[in-house]
Amino acid sequence: MNRRLGLLVLLSLSVVVIAVPTAAADSQAGTISLEQELVLTPEPGEIEVVLRFGIPDAVTELSTRVPERATVTETAGFEGANGKYEWTGTTGSPTLSYVVSANRPYDGGGGLMFVDAGEWALIERPKTAVRWRWIGGERVALDRTTRTDSGVAGERSAFLGDHAIDARAAGGETITLVIPAALSPAESPDAVHAALEDATDLRVGGRNDRMFVVVAPSDERWALRGLQFGSSDAWVREDSRLDDPDNVWVHEYVHSRQKFETDEEVRWFREGSAAYYAALLTYERGDVGFETFHDRLARGERSLTPTTSSPTPRRGPAVRTTTRARSSPPISTGGSGSRPTASATYRTSSAR
Repeated sequence: MNRRLGLLVLLSLSVVVIAVPTAAADSQAGTISLEQELVLTPEPGEIEVVLRFGIPDAVTELSTRVPERATVTETAGFEGANGKYEWTGTTGSPTLSYVVSANRPYDGGGGLMFVDAGEWALIERPKTAVRWRWIGGERVALDRTTRTDSGVAGERSAFLGDHAIDARAAGGETITLVIPAALSPAESPDAVHAALEDATDLRVGGRNDRMFVVVAPSDERWALRGLQFGSSDAWVREDSRLDDPDNVWVHEYVHSRQKFETDEEVRWFREGSAAYYAALLTYERGDVGFETFHDRLARGERSLTPTTSSPTPRRGPAVRTTTRARSSPPISTGGSGSRPTASATYRTSSAR
């Protein structure tokens, strides 16, 4: 392929980039910096986003887009309309600000998956699309950062508001627990980290380098008890307990390790295996008894109603698998025989 005519498309979870060189690009001639700042506003339900660019001399054109239904409030060095804004070239540090709805409805029914309550917000990070051209024989790259207004950002989500952070290493991962101010969660950070550290031993797919977990404040608008989002972000409601056979903490952690894809016939497996391992680990840790564990798996013989969901809900038919508890207590809790679906899950995860 002629590199002079080539089109390089770089895709990321938070930034969509299209870069067009005007000459062969073998090395790097500079870097465009893009800082996305997320800010609470006085109006519950919407946030402000400020984009700050640093543009090197080699760049001749640059444009960006804002999300649908966003309202641009201020620009410096950009002009445009209908969601697309072009750099004017009058400054090497252009900025663009807009406000956008932060409340995201649940795709599977009533309630919300992300909420801006006014004094705090648990949100999906807005995506930013950028396109640029440059001159010369060296390529121009993009470096992006995110900052927040008294908050903290994960890979795909962010919490805005006063908070504390408790980050610990576990099984090769760094698990960051974000605890909003003035909350009194049902479980202590020590207890949650201990359970998630035990969960890192599950053979349910490759571990992430890090996981970002927000303790979600109580709000009657939540559609779910928890949500795993992107590859390594999650939130779990503050009233979620570790002695629940539906253990949402472990359930969402298992989802973060599920790197496999499924077809329609086995769509239930993603939720079914997360529900199974949440119940099994809770039983193995002694947080529930055998009868409670048995009853939770027996419910899967009738139907599986997910306690959580990814942004595109995965709902499946009645679960009829080897996860149903058919034996009488005790079942083995040591060795590979203790987890009937472990080998199937491991093979599925390894095949992708």
